[in-house]
Amino acid sequence: MNLSQIKAAKSGDLLKDDEVRGLELRVQGARKTFYVYYRTRSGQRRRPKLGDFPTLNLQLARDMARQLLARAALGDDPSARWQAAREGETVNELIDRYLEEYSRPRKRTALREEQEFNKKIRPRWGKRIAAEITPQDVFALRRAMTYAPINFNRLRATLSHMFNWAGIEPNPCRRVPRFRETQRRRYLTEEEYDRLAKALADHEERWPGPVAFLRLLLMLGCRGGELLKAKRSWYRNGILTLEVHKTSHKTGPKEIYFPPAAQEIVESLRPRRGWLLGFQTPPYPYIEKIFAAAELEDFVVHDLRHSFASEALSNGYTLDQIGQLLGHTDIQTTQRYAHLVRTAKHAAADDLAVLLSQRLSVSGKRAVP
Repeated sequence: MNLSQIKAAKSGDLLKDDEVRGLELRVQGARKTFYVYYRTRSGQRRRPKLGDFPTLNLQLARDMARQLLARAALGDDPSARWQAAREGETVNELIDRYLEEYSRPRKRTALREEQEFNKKIRPRWGKRIAAEITPQDVFALRRAMTYAPINFNRLRATLSHMFNWAGIEPNPCRRVPRFRETQRRRYLTEEEYDRLAKALADHEERWPGPVAFLRLLLMLGCRGGELLKAKRSWYRNGILTLEVHKTSHKTGPKEIYFPPAAQEIVESLRPRRGWLLGFQTPPYPYIEKIFAAAELEDFVVHDLRHSFASEALSNGYTLDQIGQLLGHTDIQTTQRYAHLVRTAKHAAADDLAVLLSQRLSVSGKRAVP
């Protein structure tokens, strides 16, 4: 078995490794899964799942298979112990294990996933046996989150991956459909700008950190995570340099320019523990209260980034320039704001039509004989 054979394998194929005896790759639909086959000393057959390709690559699968086979040769039965652990493991225990062994070491979204687990999953399922969660439970979660369809879709994907990672079959998320997603178009109106400005001013003394976070997001148009994860040592002379960010694999380091007003905000904060803002955890409880005070309905933090782009368009910036400010690597991503360009064109056409009609009403008059 080699990488080329794995990539070329089709549904129904079974590949056996010639380097590690017992290591197999089974293909079911678009899913390619590594298993290891062995017999216990009592003669029982075992075929535990190791993981899915390409999350688990061939070399790592071989290393895992060697370790498991060595333990089996010494009389251990790791597959039986895994099964027993899965059968008695609660959702809280599974979440802890998933975060510790998989999410934190591999995913930049680990903190966000942990917050979603703590807020939405632990209170609902935490004490239940993980292997006993059913599609009906996930459907109930879906109904409870109809107010946040995109958030549910992301959470469902994380849960599905966690159950797959734990080897829980059948996966309770598999039969639960995602919500249909449409591009979100939510921007601050003039009235909402005024209400948000008042809410920020009213809460600035009590919650200076969250208020500064919101002000900077609207001024800079950057992603919230980019500010929260930034260290003060990365910020020099009004420029924040991010070596790792969402598109760093395509564009390399990213520079975020802080205009003077934004620099004043940064300088007013205490850089505790070396963080740029003085904190790393998203201050969502405070932000929700500020948005409620501003009477912002159906509004989330990321909409401040959309509002930044809207303001840039209304002030004459092109889509290409806005894409550069937002850090987009694909012009198609910036095209979501194209309707604002059309709106601006229509407004300009209306103004021009009024001007021309006024001129024609004067110059076009003919003297009555």
